[in-house]
Amino acid sequence: MIGLRLEEELEQRVRRIAREHGRSASDVVREAIRRFLDQTGDDLERDRELRLIAARAGDDDMDDLEAFAADLADDEDQSLAPPRAA
Repeated sequence: MIGLRLEEELEQRVRRIAREHGRSASDVVREAIRRFLDQTGDDLERDRELRLIAARAGDDDMDDLEAFAADLADDEDQSLAPPRAA
């Protein structure tokens, strides 16, 4: 078991979301941590694969690999961004 302290504003947000979704604050925090860990693991795996590819690539291919990695990061940033208001 892990105990933690939240800043007042963050705790209020957790409690509000829990109340709105009919869940406990602990459920909300567990789900947030689970999602963070899943995403972080995906990021680490992608970085590991890119390093392996880069190690096998010649200097001429590095520009293409760096552009590809930047495109992946941009795509991820857009997928994680909150929806824009209409």
